[in-house]
Amino acid sequence: MELNRLGKSPFNRTENSVHQNMESANVVEVRFLGPENTSDFRLDLTWDDVEKLIVEFVTMKEPKAVLLDQAKSLGVAARRAGWIPKAENSN
Repeated sequence: MELNRLGKSPFNRTENSVHQNMESANVVEVRFLGPENTSDFRLDLTWDDVEKLIVEFVTMKEPKAVLLDQAKSLGVAARRAGWIPKAENSN
């Protein structure tokens, strides 16, 4: 996970919207654009980073993260029992 400052000066803003990075399938790019005369930042996340964040939220007992973790466990158990998702089964 990397936090990058965009641009050298907060006074030379060239973009006012969130940008989606289409170049890399493994990195999610999130831009935090503040009001005028503030610094802009970009947060680059990999899927491993997202999984680590979910684990941290589960540790804090965040209800949505706990449900997501339970759904992941249920999916693993279903595959072990022989379930094949339709997306994989359609070939």
